[in-house]
Amino acid sequence: MNRNQFDEALKKLDSAPVTKKVLRLVLASDTNAEIAQSRGKSEGTIRKQVSNLYERFGIARQFTDDPNFQRRELKTLFKKYKPEWLSEKAIAKPNQESEEIVGTSASEPSPEQVVLDQSQPNHSLPDQEKNTPDASYLIAANSFLDDFSKAIDQLESKHIHVRIGAISSLGKLAKFSRPEDHWTVMEYLAAFIRNAPPRREAGIPDDIQEALTVIGRRDIEKDPENQRLDLNKVNIAGANLREAQLQGVNFEHANLQGAILKKANLKKASFYNTNLQGAHLWKAYFQEANFMEANLQGAILSNATMQKAKLWGTKLQGASLTIANLEEADLSQADLNRANLQGANFMGAKLQEVNFAESNLQGTKLQGADLTNAKNLDSQEISSAYGDSRTILPEDVVRPAHWK
Repeated sequence: MNRNQFDEALKKLDSAPVTKKVLRLVLASDTNAEIAQSRGKSEGTIRKQVSNLYERFGIARQFTDDPNFQRRELKTLFKKYKPEWLSEKAIAKPNQESEEIVGTSASEPSPEQVVLDQSQPNHSLPDQEKNTPDASYLIAANSFLDDFSKAIDQLESKHIHVRIGAISSLGKLAKFSRPEDHWTVMEYLAAFIRNAPPRREAGIPDDIQEALTVIGRRDIEKDPENQRLDLNKVNIAGANLREAQLQGVNFEHANLQGAILKKANLKKASFYNTNLQGAHLWKAYFQEANFMEANLQGAILSNATMQKAKLWGTKLQGASLTIANLEEADLSQADLNRANLQGANFMGAKLQEVNFAESNLQGTKLQGADLTNAKNLDSQEISSAYGDSRTILPEDVVRPAHWK
């Protein structure tokens, strides 16, 4: 394995924190039995995880009488490319290894077992050191990592009821954790949704919906600055995200067709080239959100707040934007064919080259809006809207007499 292959294999472990922790223990010369005891797993489960590590790093089993051949090869690889991951224990005791025989994984837990045991903290410090600030912080971190790892193990189950229980447990863990740990949970759940297998039938899977619900109910005060959750390219058509807190989330190239986002907060979220056809967005908050080239055909955006939103080239055919607030929004080249804009606020909005064919402009506020080169503006319809001296109309459209 060359350096690039090694770096790529190691990077992939970022999305598998449980396997990564087992790797560190293997490099520290912990035996399979020791790892199993420290992690509360069966030795068979650990053997399987270790075997998976060898496969990730291209270390094949050889026809040899030495049962520790693969483990030594793994350490040799890390000594060459990542020596800082080899602990003093690993260097001092290179020959204290355990047999590497692939076993069977532990049995799946029942729904009742998929609960984080908060009552048994993972104290690993002497009693006289537990009351110091640094020690308390370490105990909290260790406790989170242990509970998080248990839930992640269950999240990999083939049984959906186990996965749902694990997601619920992660939500509870995030609620009472430190901000940095809270964000770790949310990022992992986002990765779980992104990596979901393709759907074989209609309807959103229950475990994916549960993960979205946990993300939507997260404490946004714990979100780190200048970071956003990544849900790009996900297929969550029909998802229920009613009143969800999804500020700044990246939904680019995603499929949210028919999704329910009523009263959801999506301030500064990105929906670039996203499919929101037929989505229910009533009273949703989209201030400064990005909808460039998105598909909002037939979407319900009534009473939505979309101030300063970017809707360049957005498909809004047949959409309902009644009483929606799009003040200072940019809809350049958007298609509003047959859209219901009754009572909508487009004050100061950019509406250059927008297609208004058969759209309903009754009571629409166009004061200060720029409609340069707008297409298919009906004189009767434009006269039913409100404008003023600042409103810029296409050259072929006569300004209504009542506009001042």
